[in-house]
Amino acid sequence: MTLKDNKRRSLGRLAITRAWFDPIPDRSPPRYSFHMDVTFQQERLGGGPNDPVRFQVGLKRCELVVMLPRGEERLKIDPRTIAVGQTTTDVTIRRATSATSEVSAGAGLGVGASGATGSANFSAKAKRSRSVEATSEEILPVLLGTRSESTDGHQSWNIARMDGAEVLEGLLWNANKDEPRFELIDGRPPAVRDREERTGLHATVTIEVRCKRQDLEVTEVSLTDPEESKTFARLTNRRKATKVAEAFIKKKLQEEGLRVGDVHEQYSDMVIGDLIVSLVENDDF
Repeated sequence: MTLKDNKRRSLGRLAITRAWFDPIPDRSPPRYSFHMDVTFQQERLGGGPNDPVRFQVGLKRCELVVMLPRGEERLKIDPRTIAVGQTTTDVTIRRATSATSEVSAGAGLGVGASGATGSANFSAKAKRSRSVEATSEEILPVLLGTRSESTDGHQSWNIARMDGAEVLEGLLWNANKDEPRFELIDGRPPAVRDREERTGLHATVTIEVRCKRQDLEVTEVSLTDPEESKTFARLTNRRKATKVAEAFIKKKLQEEGLRVGDVHEQYSDMVIGDLIVSLVENDDF
């Protein structure tokens, strides 16, 4: 296992990804097991001497995308080995149901010239109610990664929280303990792998954490300018402050070299973190 060759970019510590490849012995063509986990948390941004705003940001949902090297079709994911998605923490959801029914009983007797008749001169009725209650339990993961495919055709997992909380927090999977996310088949000729060994430049995969603007929960926004802060309570100023926070997010993503579109558009795409993982570890790590 190695983390030395990994190159990481991210929006603060919003989503921190770990990943590596382990070679699988005695396989031809060579195979590698891919291990990965992600830690989510809320992050506080801004508030520095030259920052116009301070705020808290959380991630409500995202897509975790694994991209193989461009133009290298001989490196393939074995689709039979792709993990659906598990988590280390579960929550138990309890549901209660009840039903009530009423049963009626009646009697009638009539007396006529010829004796007893069926007409109802007097009657008596009784009602009984019966209730049935049942409970059921379902164990769900707090964070769920559902196997999917990105719009550009890469293996991905859609990440969501299942316990009703607003934002993603905690550990998704455990790279040290859980099963691999998948196995990678290296179908390249031995000469290619030998050249990589000589140069130390091995094939890499890129992991991206993607989301849309609406997937970011921006709260506790305040402007750092004293004069602006005085009028912040007005609705128009709160909207202005949110736009300033959005612009600050865009600036930070651009500084990291991450892809970002129009942050004022709710369905705009952005990458809030990525990680480059080398296929082969270095022996000097």
